[in-house]
Amino acid sequence: MAELDFAEAIEALEGVEGGLFAEMEGASSLEEAETKIGEWKTSDAAKSFDQFKSNFFEKFTDITKGEDGGWDIKNPETGDEFNTKELKEKMTGEYGENLKAPDYKGAFEKLGVSESSFDNEGFKQFSERNQEAFENSKTAKDCEGVNKSTKTGSDISNNVGGEPSGDNIAQDFEEKGQKTGKWRKFTDTMEKIKNGSLKVGKWITYTALVGGVAYGLEELHRDIKDHQNAMNGCWYIKTADGSKCKVWPLSCNKDSRITESGYRKCTMCTDIKRCINDLAFNPSIADAYPKSSECFSGKCGGGSTTTCTKNDDCTSNDADKPPFPGDYTDGKDPSSTCANSTNCATFTNCKDEGDCSEFCDVSKFDLPVGYTLKCVSVDFWGASDDFLGGGLDTGGDILKKILNILMYFVIIIIVLFVIFFIGKFLWSLSKNKDKK
Repeated sequence: MAELDFAEAIEALEGVEGGLFAEMEGASSLEEAETKIGEWKTSDAAKSFDQFKSNFFEKFTDITKGEDGGWDIKNPETGDEFNTKELKEKMTGEYGENLKAPDYKGAFEKLGVSESSFDNEGFKQFSERNQEAFENSKTAKDCEGVNKSTKTGSDISNNVGGEPSGDNIAQDFEEKGQKTGKWRKFTDTMEKIKNGSLKVGKWITYTALVGGVAYGLEELHRDIKDHQNAMNGCWYIKTADGSKCKVWPLSCNKDSRITESGYRKCTMCTDIKRCINDLAFNPSIADAYPKSSECFSGKCGGGSTTTCTKNDDCTSNDADKPPFPGDYTDGKDPSSTCANSTNCATFTNCKDEGDCSEFCDVSKFDLPVGYTLKCVSVDFWGASDDFLGGGLDTGGDILKKILNILMYFVIIIIVLFVIFFIGKFLWSLSKNKDKK
């Protein structure tokens, strides 16, 4: 059997030009979806799956709109069925609290690729390369770093009694900072900013301007708070290179919307090409439909609530496209901000507390191939860890390791003593029996 080319099959699905996902993202109606997949099935990309089974996609003929977005595509003869959105998510990987490499095997199995296709050295090597590439990617490293800073901040807050507060913020900052065992990192950074510009941050990176002789603990505390606000919120990330922008309508903490401190604010996409190829975000929820320009029984089509007597009453000029926001205005009601969409995310979807909207979730949107969402919510000490370039947790980790080693050492000593005394007792007992 010839060696299977899994990379070629993946490109057939994920390719920006000619890939199944990109083709289906442009379909706004069932008729258009049927046309697009029909054309794709005859392409060289689709034929790359013939290595698994002859005419692999030929019998995938049933197409319906997915309940939670994407398109459900089914082979009625075998029962094999997949949803383009769900398949895309499997092949993107996970970048939340737990990182997970793209699940290509799971995606192929969902398509109906037989188990025997994976039972070979070629796929094992492919999986190892995939895992290594994921772990070494900038996106995974950045996400792992901010996850670590989040945990470090939480641990420090529990140990020192929360973030600096009170009337004398500098004094409380120093007292609590001393308890971290890393206060020297804070003071060294303060002196460097005082005497010259300094590149700071990991999740977001920028150059802190020269602080001057008046730059002290209060100013450092202020800068770290600004850094915290800049970090927190919902981020739209291009997984290929780690570039990212903050999604305004999905970032809920008002302070997290400051526009300084080394990051860009996502633009809202206005056409399909820009949405796929740039950091432009489509706030339409996955189950949204474009508002139709046609009048049906007194209402505009596509799920619109607009009443009408004629087609001219329905204002959308983009009824033939997937839903896009049109003239998006931050904070306004979805019905007025997303001119072309029946369901759109705005600040009204924010929770009562927290830095991110409940819609900061990849399952809520039909994201383009190679993009993901991540909620960042660090406290003051977590932001400090990022601002200082990391390392605030090292002392705690070493101490835990030392304590664990000591604990195991004590346990071993106790066990040896118990064995010694039991052995001595049995030996004495045996010796007394011999005397009798």
